[in-house]
Amino acid sequence: MQIRDATTLESVATLALPEYASPSYLFVSHSTTGFVTCNGNNTLVAFNPNDGSELWTLQLPADGLAFLGPGKPYANGSYVFVPLANIESFGDPSTYRKAEVFVVSIATHEIEKRITLAGEDALEVARLRGGQLVVVEAGNLSFDENWQPYTTTSSYLEVIDEASKQVVRTLDLGAIGAARPLVDVARNRIYLASLLNGNLYTVNSINWTMERGEGNPVIVGAQTSYLADLMLIDDSIIASSFNEDRLYAISPLDFAMGAWPLPEPLDIGSGEEGFLAGAQSLAWDQDSRELYILQGLANRVGRFDMP
Repeated sequence: MQIRDATTLESVATLALPEYASPSYLFVSHSTTGFVTCNGNNTLVAFNPNDGSELWTLQLPADGLAFLGPGKPYANGSYVFVPLANIESFGDPSTYRKAEVFVVSIATHEIEKRITLAGEDALEVARLRGGQLVVVEAGNLSFDENWQPYTTTSSYLEVIDEASKQVVRTLDLGAIGAARPLVDVARNRIYLASLLNGNLYTVNSINWTMERGEGNPVIVGAQTSYLADLMLIDDSIIASSFNEDRLYAISPLDFAMGAWPLPEPLDIGSGEEGFLAGAQSLAWDQDSRELYILQGLANRVGRFDMP
């Protein structure tokens, strides 16, 4: 895995991982420690982001699963919280065990606790506020004979108390294929993407109700695509639509499309007709006001200079 300078995109260090490790998600807690979850060999790798040196590796127990699926972790000074998909078998539909979060001690490099969740397919843990974390479960995500995604079980949003390492709140979101929780502290809101279509959903994080739910989603991208990532930049929600190769800007005030700085969707694969780059993960450099777009299928990183 290469570590690149955020301005020049030049390689500054390399983290050597085993063949077929398949590094999938990254979290950098501070300037001296980063964590990578690897789906290929079911490991959590701690590394130094300055020189790429490996600090330690933990083998995560798969317990006979077809796919453990460690997702995007969150780390504080003491623990790493690793969400798990827990897929028992792939098919139409796939079968899942209840999702979990492994709580890994940074001091001992051991799993200190396994938190069982209400739903299936836990994808990401993110910081909420005041010593609380939020984890989202997509539901029993499956694919039909035409490779169209679907789910027949509910997505869940759950709140974990960092101190007790226990779930303190559970919210049933409906069968929406929820993913990519984006916490908006200023508006007491959590935005959720969908793995099923181009919809955006919102949860009020004070009274814990869905403001825009299954019956009235914010329609952002095409229904044949999905929102791969969400980000708040200045006063706009930026969403990447994977199958469309587009970025959208949405106003968090009224959810109108075409918010600043993108009055029209930004085409990532512009000039490459018939080629799908795969607009995936977003990263924002506030100092240089540059937005980086990981294009998963094109195996490249694009850069957009924001005004």
